[in-house]
Amino acid sequence: MGKSRFLFKAILVLLYLLFAANTTAETFDGKRQGFIIGAGIGFGITRYSSSNEISSGHGNPSTVIYDLRIGYAPSDKLQLYYVWRQCVYIPKIIERWGNLLDDIGQGTDKAAIHLIIAPIALPLIAIWSEQHIMPFGFGLRQYFKPEAPSLFADLGAGVSGCSFPYKDEIVPKPPRNMDVVLTIVGGLGWEVKSHLSLEIHCMWGHVTHAGSHYNKENRLQHTRDKYDVLSIAFTIAVCGY
Repeated sequence: MGKSRFLFKAILVLLYLLFAANTTAETFDGKRQGFIIGAGIGFGITRYSSSNEISSGHGNPSTVIYDLRIGYAPSDKLQLYYVWRQCVYIPKIIERWGNLLDDIGQGTDKAAIHLIIAPIALPLIAIWSEQHIMPFGFGLRQYFKPEAPSLFADLGAGVSGCSFPYKDEIVPKPPRNMDVVLTIVGGLGWEVKSHLSLEIHCMWGHVTHAGSHYNKENRLQHTRDKYDVLSIAFTIAVCGY
């Protein structure tokens, strides 16, 4: 899934650059109606769980979240958009940062190389570590007032993938990654002033696999293994319109 994520993000960056290059000052006239582009960053928690007829378990890593929205508003109270959202597990970021800094302290040629790349590697680790990611989603945003300040609500759907870095801690053990999961997204927020908002987001995905596990009598039993992933986060977001 790593190569596909890199390609997808590269395409997103290219689309953004093309969008920015072809956008005139009149497009972002301060009115919600028209083309929109926005981004947000924040913190939250991801809960992944597994269960079947024999056992169940879960993990709850804290996360840092990034998202990007591009779309069109047919009116001052309604926006339709594409959304990309990524929730990166903070414990894995800290673990990888620690490993990099430990390597730097070894005094070897490898350490010297890591010292040189550290300014680039440290922020990239915060983006590329294990995560719950929705690379492809669509949603709508309904504002309650035509101008800021205003409450708003988000609702949408897409597909997501999820890493299980602590899979040995939960039973039944999930796969290392869930690549394609139908995902529901929603949120509430407050547009403090034009282009700036405070938001609460959630995205939930579910998948079921056929499995075989030994029960308490040490007999092999066919099961339906269910995996759920729920990410909830608070973000600060900007939106150009």
